[in-house]
Amino acid sequence: MITLLVAFTALWGTWSANHFGADEDREKESRERRATIYADYLGATRNYLFDQMGVAAAEGILDLDKKVAKSPSASENLAAQNRIDVAQHYLADANAKASKSRSEYERQADLVYVYGSDAAWAVQLRIQESLVRKDGKAPQLMVSDDLRDFQAVFCREASATPRDGCGN
Repeated sequence: MITLLVAFTALWGTWSANHFGADEDREKESRERRATIYADYLGATRNYLFDQMGVAAAEGILDLDKKVAKSPSASENLAAQNRIDVAQHYLADANAKASKSRSEYERQADLVYVYGSDAAWAVQLRIQESLVRKDGKAPQLMVSDDLRDFQAVFCREASATPRDGCGN
């Protein structure tokens, strides 16, 4: 009977050490994975946002040059035509860059969906909505508030001991 009790106690000790240690390992792995994914997501989001702003700026320059090109002065018209050519080239480059950064942003958003928490996904959806260009205009400035909210989720979830200022 005592032998059985000793064997059971040893078995329980081994099982609980492995079981609880495995939970800690999984939690650590999850934090580390989220830290990488959340950091990459924030970087991709900022790149996409800045690239969209570049497109909006290029569109604005092109529109202005087109208005100047309608000037009755031949010299102003020729200079404006040259600027239009440059602006169209710049706009094409800006669109290509924004397309590439959008693909990376979407890839990172997919990883947040798979590995992130429900809180991270909810904030990501708000960011995604803010990044959509409306009526040909640059993304809304409210995306910066959403980025801060995502940073708060990142801070709470990626650290084993989050600091008090991580948000609620």
